[in-house]
Amino acid sequence: MTETAIDIGEELVKHERGSPPRSNPESMRALGKLGILSDSTAEEMAQGAQFQNVLAHTYGDIINHDVVYNALQDLERYRQFVIEVRDYLESTGSLEE
Repeated sequence: MTETAIDIGEELVKHERGSPPRSNPESMRALGKLGILSDSTAEEMAQGAQFQNVLAHTYGDIINHDVVYNALQDLERYRQFVIEVRDYLESTGSLEE
């Protein structure tokens, strides 16, 4: 889910700013600065993007599996992300047929 949210964020940032974000967490923070996400959702999603980076680049026993499991149980950030992105797309007329 995080990777999909990052992909969505990167596309929206490129569309709005004309240039891609510098990093995965920056894509979420940029959505906040652009008013697409609330500040709290942008920061929650940026933290998720940072966590995804750790998981993708850390190997072996370094990862605390309890921390990973607990983080993966927090689905509210993704629900809020979808709501706010949908609201933005509706406000721009992008979802009209």
